[in-house]
Amino acid sequence: MRVFNDTITIGTDLASNQTSDAYSVEHIANFAVQFALTGSPSGTIKVQASLDAESWSDVPSASTSVAASGVFFINVVDAGYNYMRVVYERTTGTGTITKALINGKGF
Repeated sequence: MRVFNDTITIGTDLASNQTSDAYSVEHIANFAVQFALTGSPSGTIKVQASLDAESWSDVPSASTSVAASGVFFINVVDAGYNYMRVVYERTTGTGTITKALINGKGF
């Protein structure tokens, strides 16, 4: 079984939208992302998928609303694509991403 843990590279200032680097999830069946946010952010964290790392689509049911600081977790099962990235879409407020992690399992 292939298992990986990594830090997600993404901007930390939640006064604007942020998009992470692309991560290869080839041969990964399931993965999870976790974010720790401080301040008073308001927006959405979502996972996007791509087959070529150029054209991106939102992964259904892979988003969470942010209305305050805290730790946020998104679990993705049956990933059938080659790349993923995480997007923070700001609505209002400001804050900081203090931790951004990904854990994946596959073959």
